[in-house]
This record gives sequence, structure tokens and C-alpha cells, in this order.
Amino acid sequence: LRARSGARSAPRRRRGSAGARPRVPRVGGGAGGRGALARLAGGGPRPVAPAGRLPAGGILARDRRAVIVLLDGQEAEWSKLLCARFGRSIGAAAERIRFAPRRSGTDYLRLLMAADVVLDTPHFCGGLSSYEAFACAKALITLPSPFLRGRLTLGLYRQMGLDIGVARNGDDYVRRAVELAETPLRRAEVERTI
Repeated sequence: LRARSGARSAPRRRRGSAGARPRVPRVGGGAGGRGALARLAGGGPRPVAPAGRLPAGGILARDRRAVIVLLDGQEAEWSKLLCARFGRSIGAAAERIRFAPRRSGTDYLRLLMAADVVLDTPHFCGGLSSYEAFACAKALITLPSPFLRGRLTLGLYRQMGLDIGVARNGDDYVRRAVELAETPLRRAEVERTI
């Protein structure tokens, strides 16, 4: 999620703070406000899941203003392990990958709406979360795998008669994500179509 310059990632919500709403960084048109939200299977990272193979390095290398937001896993340790994996695999660019607290209901939908592009993780794609992204009219980039668990978003795109977010390989995934993040008019056209 690319927040406007100087914006901070959303703070953690304190337990028992009923009615407290997390701050969602403003993104979208204007001064450096593109963004991408990556969701991980099961609502958060798993220490051994292939989620660390998200083509984040390619996206961050091609778009120097990109910030990617991943949702925390059920266990805090999972996010730490994935963060360390990104640090080893993509170096300093890993500083532009943020972990946001898990959200539900309206707060999750607000986060989706703040993203310019939603990234479907390779190998384990969205199910319900893909429906939610499409309900928010968000462009969702997916890289289908040979197995059903990695083809659900592809099936949804086929039902809509679209292929704008369906990548053929890792390079194509990066190209499509960056292209939509960098071209607000094209992104708006895609969102209207969805």
C-alpha cells in the first residue's frame, strides 16, 4: 500500500477498545499515492507457506515508491519470520513491506478500498477475500498455479469474462501490478469494468 509521503502505517488496534477505528493511510491519486495490498492465504503469513515467494522484490525494484502491506498472521512469530525472509531475499527493499494488524468487517474493507492494486499470493490465492476485493471493484493480480488452491481467482476472472489481472508468469505478474499502480486512468477503467 503506497501511502502519501510522510504517512505512517496503520497503528495496532488495542484489545478492548470498542469503537476504535484503525487509521488507514490515504492512497490514490495525487502526490505519490499509489498502493498495493497483498493478502496471504488464511488471512496472514505462515512460517513455511510459499507466501515468501510473492514477487515483491520485482514490484519494489520496478516501482521505487511502492509500499506493500501484508496482513499479520494469527501468530506474531509468522510475520517476523516472513519479514526476515524478505530481508534476506530482497535486501533494503524489504523496508517497504509493512505488516498491518489483522482486520475484520468494515476495517478490512476500508483497507481494501485504500489499496490501488490487490496482490493475490501465488500458490494459495484468495477465495472469500477475492470476492471481497472484487466487491470493492479492486484490480486483483493473480498468478494461477496448477492446483485448485491457486486457481480460484482465475475462475472468478473467467466468470466475469476478464483476464486483466491474470499473469502468465512472475515477470508478467510484476508488470501488471506496476502498470496498474502507475496508471490511474487505466486502473479506474479496470475498476469500472469489475
